[in-house]
Amino acid sequence: MVVKSFFTRNRREILFVGKFVLYFLAGQVLYSLLNPLLSPILTDLLTASVSAGLINLFVPGQLVATQGNTILSGGISLQIAIGCDGIEGLIIILAAVGSFPMPLRRKILGMLAGAGVVYLTNLLRVIALFFTLKRYPDLFSFVHMYVGQALIIFVCVVFFLIWVGRPGKPNEPNC
Repeated sequence: MVVKSFFTRNRREILFVGKFVLYFLAGQVLYSLLNPLLSPILTDLLTASVSAGLINLFVPGQLVATQGNTILSGGISLQIAIGCDGIEGLIIILAAVGSFPMPLRRKILGMLAGAGVVYLTNLLRVIALFFTLKRYPDLFSFVHMYVGQALIIFVCVVFFLIWVGRPGKPNEPNC
């Protein structure tokens, strides 16, 4: 009786978590299947090349270039591997916003805005990793494994909490 009461009282929350896990796993499977096709675009062009371009724009003396998924500059070589393209963060945002009970239009806007936030955060993460490798190579592994990944997850959670906390239009239903 206690278990049934728990599920009855928390139906919406349980449904949200269940949908989130399902959407997240589906996104991971889809990503792993499509990654061989998408990697040249996601990793090489949208992550490595754009990061290198931003470094050259804001710090012109770095003379950064790319070769495929690798950022090169003065003996420094930073390879953008699978999983470092920000897609996991994107999958978290898509799964969370897609699972939350809100109107479809608001879900789509949240997914688009969240994708932009994750993409920009990942570019900043890659740029920070480049400068960490260049200036503090001993800290690179720590910053890459712990700080960078935690940053992406933190930004996803904060974005989601802000997005779902935003009130819709007065005549827009909440679920």
